[in-house]
Amino acid sequence: MQEPTEQQRKCFEVYQKCGTLKKAAKELDINYRTVWYHINVYKQKTGILPRATYPNPHIPVGYKAGKTTQEIRYEDEDGHVVREWLRSEPEIEDYEEFLNWLGERTPQLEATIKPPKQVREDLMLEWLLMDHHLGMHSWAKETGADYSIKLAQTLINNAAMKVFELHGPVQKAVIILGGDNQHADNRKNVTEKSGYTLDVDTRYAKMVDAMWVSMVSAIDVALTKAKEVEVIVLSGNHDFHSAINLSRILAAHYRNEPRVTIHTGPEKHKFLRWGSTAFMYTHGDTGQNNRLAMYMLNRLLDENWTGIERKLVRKGHLHKKGKLTPPGLTEESGVAVELFPTLAAPDAFAAEQAFVSQRATIANVWHAKHGLRSRIELGVRELLET
Repeated sequence: MQEPTEQQRKCFEVYQKCGTLKKAAKELDINYRTVWYHINVYKQKTGILPRATYPNPHIPVGYKAGKTTQEIRYEDEDGHVVREWLRSEPEIEDYEEFLNWLGERTPQLEATIKPPKQVREDLMLEWLLMDHHLGMHSWAKETGADYSIKLAQTLINNAAMKVFELHGPVQKAVIILGGDNQHADNRKNVTEKSGYTLDVDTRYAKMVDAMWVSMVSAIDVALTKAKEVEVIVLSGNHDFHSAINLSRILAAHYRNEPRVTIHTGPEKHKFLRWGSTAFMYTHGDTGQNNRLAMYMLNRLLDENWTGIERKLVRKGHLHKKGKLTPPGLTEESGVAVELFPTLAAPDAFAAEQAFVSQRATIANVWHAKHGLRSRIELGVRELLET
């Protein structure tokens, strides 16, 4: 039988004298879990406890190892213990130590995000994060502005804080991820349809992780300022597969949060209603404006949405602002099509073609009956100063 060390013997003797692990640890000036470990090893080596292949770290403070069940396979004349199960039994001497031990081992779950105490039930916040191209690399000497995965994440996080800080508590917040949310859709770093070569800042897997982390942070912020949060993930010409996966990842993440709704449908054009206003969201890489307007009007008829006073198509893709009413319609009775800008910098191709646009993200507050109440536009410079 193996002899215990001096430290193990001393811990056992002090424990016997003091009567509790807490007092023994204080006298020895070491952590009580270390005292517990040495006492168990001492007991096993001296035969006080049945022999174990190693001290069992899962026996809690206040318990002792009892009977042992072993499966033995004889490999030589002495035999060899293959498996061993130690069954513990109570020997509680200090309930405070026992509870502390349990507390240290209990997994800590994140606290549930509490909704705001008071909200305007007739208000909805619409935040349009269009064409973010997270994962794109842009070099200022070539394009006029730097852009990277880290910068893209910073812009999302700062924009979320600023948007919900300025608008205050609302009944519903709708976050629109307007397509081309990730810059690349696969490890080849080319667009699916055209095969256009993309300038990327990082590995594809890191791009996926960064997008997920950024959006979870943004949604968590929204939950502090809105009673309900809806997220609409659109796919663009850069991220068809990634957008579908992102919507399902977010839905899985918030599956136990009844205040969050993630739209996971694969349809290219998605719809939302808030009171007397109807919205149609699309990336903008397919369909002419007059065709999109007619498509929306027909869908409203199919869905039997009555009492609609405002019909709005929201799109990105061109990375710039714009608003128009297709020929044959008026904004009052027909459909208004609005283009929204992006926070992303131009890539090398855009710079070569001399495309210029204002970089920003826009958020609107809508009254259920009376329509648009307020709008804020946050530019890159302001967000980086946040």
